[in-house]
Amino acid sequence: MERPEFLNTVTIGGTRRKYRENQKSLDNMMLLVSSGTIQEVFNGDNEWVFNQVMTETILQQEYIRERERANWGWNRGVVDFSKQGSCIL
Repeated sequence: MERPEFLNTVTIGGTRRKYRENQKSLDNMMLLVSSGTIQEVFNGDNEWVFNQVMTETILQQEYIRERERANWGWNRGVVDFSKQGSCIL
């Protein structure tokens, strides 16, 4: 997956912070949609803006998840640190 255009983080900490911010934003967007407030705000005129923002946020989340899995992921079935005392120094 290619890096999303508007994801401008440099460090791992910054990327994880962006992930948490995006998660809060998505929760707020879902609240707007489920409560019906979004219809009152846009009246159907500029709904495409909301759709673009939501699409970009979801793309960023998927990209961050993919990178975390590739860089830092580990399979608990292969290495379970809770049962192997020799692995912990």
